[in-house]
Amino acid sequence: MPEKLQIQKILRWDMKDELILIKVLHFHFKYLSRKYKDWEKNADECMLDKGFGTHQASNYSRYKIMMEKIGCYYDRLTKYSILQVLNMSIRTQYLELKSFYSPEIFRISEFDFCRNHLCIR
Repeated sequence: MPEKLQIQKILRWDMKDELILIKVLHFHFKYLSRKYKDWEKNADECMLDKGFGTHQASNYSRYKIMMEKIGCYYDRLTKYSILQVLNMSIRTQYLELKSFYSPEIFRISEFDFCRNHLCIR
């Protein structure tokens, strides 16, 4: 299978998995928020204290190789640069996370979220 088709297949699997994970997490978060009075507030404080700058794949050496291949794919074969793709991804993460919380709890701006998520100080 040509490299382009392999990457497209991986990206489709990844997107499907991420969407399912977000839906399950969203419903579970809402359930815990209803069950425990301080859940939402405590989750927000925990996110602000420890949740930024970490990624589930940051300890895997092959992750960097995969991301370089995806970056090359976008730079060569699509109308988007890898920087635009990352920007769209982080914006989507912000909006999804924001949808979990009530507006009076979730007060971090999109700019601060991006800066903290990318560990830019």
